[in-house]
Amino acid sequence: MGMFAKAIAYVLFAMSMLSFGVAIERIYTFMQARKQSKLYAPQVAKALKEGRLKDAIALSTKKDYRYSHLAKVVLAGCRSTSSRRRPVRR
Repeated sequence: MGMFAKAIAYVLFAMSMLSFGVAIERIYTFMQARKQSKLYAPQVAKALKEGRLKDAIALSTKKDYRYSHLAKVVLAGCRSTSSRRRPVRR
């Protein structure tokens, strides 16, 4: 192989190693998210059933659930619900 072909081969090898590293990191992150969501779901469900919206927001912002996609979605919904104002009747 010529010098140009070797350079391309090295670049492709480096890119494949980076791609492999990103895949490993994504797998780890999704496993963490799944584990945290399984722990989070029953706790937030109990708070929401009891009508404790502020407790659900506080639970959603804990660092224990920073990878949980469920916590992020529920947090957005709770904040949206808590920020609504009742219309003024005249």
